[in-house]
Amino acid sequence: MSNDLRVIWSRGNGCAELAALLDPEARRVEGDLTDFTVQHRADLLVSKRFSASFDVIPTVVPFDVHLEEVSAVAALVAGGPHSELAARLAQRLAESLAVPAKLECAYEKDGDPVDALNVVERLVARVPGVEAGIVQASSASEVIQHTGEKTLLVLGAPGGSFLQRQFFGKGARLIAKSLIGAVAVREAPRRVFHQMHEPEYVSPYMGAGDAARLMPGGLLAVVEDGVLIGSVTGTALTMAGDGPRVADCMRESVSLDRLDAVDEAAETLRSLGVPSLPVVDQDMNLLGTLSVDSLDARGV
Repeated sequence: MSNDLRVIWSRGNGCAELAALLDPEARRVEGDLTDFTVQHRADLLVSKRFSASFDVIPTVVPFDVHLEEVSAVAALVAGGPHSELAARLAQRLAESLAVPAKLECAYEKDGDPVDALNVVERLVARVPGVEAGIVQASSASEVIQHTGEKTLLVLGAPGGSFLQRQFFGKGARLIAKSLIGAVAVREAPRRVFHQMHEPEYVSPYMGAGDAARLMPGGLLAVVEDGVLIGSVTGTALTMAGDGPRVADCMRESVSLDRLDAVDEAAETLRSLGVPSLPVVDQDMNLLGTLSVDSLDARGV
């Protein structure tokens, strides 16, 4: 997990304290949650519950957490979509609290330990430096006894695994935790707004020749009063020469939504064969530009 993690938090018991551990400059959410998330390019939300209507960034939910009593932090994983986030979060919390971090995979009494070992090995490769192990258990209480009553537990959001069934009941309600509480996490993909940079665009009233000399390549955004109204290619501008305006050469706009997943946006860029695309909100206001170079730097 990056050292420059940007965390936001909403009102709820323990949310502010947990957020401050993850990011000393964590911000409290104000106004619309999605707009606030994009504005601050937040990486993580600490909230009192998981919301079915918000999955823009990963969410962390504390349950009766007593941070002052924590002696260790343990990520309880099962190899599902939230396991790596749980492991990374446990590591970060442990570093902030100056306590050991653990990674544990539980399997049933009649289960195969090989599967649990494979899960642990995959995660250790992704989150190095964390003590890891497996535990055979038939209930949440046995898992807690193994990890220790003063160990803060970090679990993936409710799902169908054996481990999650021991800790969560109906309605995603946590039914088991250590004496000092637990933290549940839900993963979300990296979004376009995380990777975009300053917007690149031309005015529809600019001369085509001037625009071609300023921005000779690729697919350019055409913007009026902050709103994306079309796009134009460098080739079209060059062929038009100095007489026409950009508006005379533009075509229907091609853009990315601010909330698009980065992996999907990368595929769009590659399929269109363009070096960059404008990023817009739901009202087609131009927010930024996503380029192939920024994705390559991230390894997408």
